[in-house]
Amino acid sequence: MKRTRSGGHALEPDEKDGRWIIEERRTIARTEGIERFDRVAFALRVLEILQKRQGAHRGMTVAVYQGRFELQVERGRDWGGPPGATWAMIAVPPDATRERIVLALAELCGVPATPWLLDTLLSLRDLGARDAPSGLSRAAV
Repeated sequence: MKRTRSGGHALEPDEKDGRWIIEERRTIARTEGIERFDRVAFALRVLEILQKRQGAHRGMTVAVYQGRFELQVERGRDWGGPPGATWAMIAVPPDATRERIVLALAELCGVPATPWLLDTLLSLRDLGARDAPSGLSRAAV
């Protein structure tokens, strides 16, 4: 028996001990971006901003590259580094939306994806923009 509350949460009783399990789904209106911008440069700049905020992902080596199919985040323990060192690889496809990139990176860094954070990062439209004359990407503001 599944019941749905307002807000899209699915409530399901646990048969063993009577507790309720709450499933929450996050959805974004657009799954594919039609906007033209350098998504890898945008992801790098968002990582810079999130790193400055509360020292997020300190001790983590991060590689961002252009993927082909879907936004993927892989992470693991860096056994060759100091204690607690980790690594992450982020594949950013050519059709990823700004929203998906920001949400994935905020989750990776352990920063809560608050409306303020999303609005701030999404309002920086010149992140990842290409210079018209040179064609070079601007990763920093």
